[in-house]
Amino acid sequence: MPKDKALAKNPSESKKAGEKGARSGKGVRKAAVRSRKSRRTDKGAPPSPRKETTKPLFHAASRLAKQLDIEAVFVYAQNLTSNPELLQVFTNGTTPILVVKNDEEEESCRRFTKKVIRVPDVNLSRMDQVKLAIVMGLTEGVLNVGDRILCLVGRVNRTIADTLVLLDVGEEFETMNLHGRLAGTEEIDSKVFEATLTMALELANEGREGHPIGTIFVIGDNPEVLRYSRQMIINPFLGHPESERNIMDPKLRDTVKGFSSLDGALVIRKDGVLVAAGRHLNAAYDGDALSPGLGARHAAAAAITAVTRALALTISASTGTVTIFREGKVIMTLERFRAAPSLTDAPLA
Repeated sequence: MPKDKALAKNPSESKKAGEKGARSGKGVRKAAVRSRKSRRTDKGAPPSPRKETTKPLFHAASRLAKQLDIEAVFVYAQNLTSNPELLQVFTNGTTPILVVKNDEEEESCRRFTKKVIRVPDVNLSRMDQVKLAIVMGLTEGVLNVGDRILCLVGRVNRTIADTLVLLDVGEEFETMNLHGRLAGTEEIDSKVFEATLTMALELANEGREGHPIGTIFVIGDNPEVLRYSRQMIINPFLGHPESERNIMDPKLRDTVKGFSSLDGALVIRKDGVLVAAGRHLNAAYDGDALSPGLGARHAAAAAITAVTRALALTISASTGTVTIFREGKVIMTLERFRAAPSLTDAPLA
């Protein structure tokens, strides 16, 4: 019998089958809705707790230091705030060197060790924190070129260490390798370099009145620097007593930051006395091609350090990167910190 005729003879059965199919379809739709709701709920659910990393990293650093005969481990003080006893994991052959950013951290850390170095209180990426600690360690005589060290660092404004770096202090740091002085330059006092670098990093991160700043600091070998430059404006430092115009004087910080917005370079003597502001550097750069992104300001800094024994620091107005030049070459860059949203900000177990 044809199928359509059979259905015609049994209308009640056809009706029941239709109702059953409708109910089945509603059930499928409800299940799909529940599934979509479940997925949305899962997305909004907090991530599972992650285990705290500081203690395991300290123990890993201790094991590595013992296996590789490493004498120094650099630890940023912020990573010891809640666990100062972690320093006890290092044996007698390994010295923890604490890196501090302010007076409070320094006072607290000197209760645990005499090996404390001070770095500028600015936000930096993890690797730039490492580079900055090494530079300061070299200028203060705590490190030497050829040393192998470990560094424990973490995210900015967090008390958790999450990165362990093993590093051989190579020849790229040789300019800092003279205790209390800067090698290859006109014996620039390390404190002058530290004060200038701090000023540059603060300007790079903060700008001036909310606006980015681009400038050049030239330290040392002043007779030659002045010979290869000319004054673009009336020198604002001329005629003032030397005791009142030293870059290491905290009272002059705002004054120096104000003059850094002028065109030209700030010229600093090897002992920190501010010699001139608004100085145009005339030396021509004929060295190797600079890296992409480095412009006229960087070329001028490279050129003046190629023809003198000065050291130069530049701040890029576009990126905020601080670049250090010596003998016409880039010896270090420190990038302005840009906070990025974390993809793993789950609570720690």
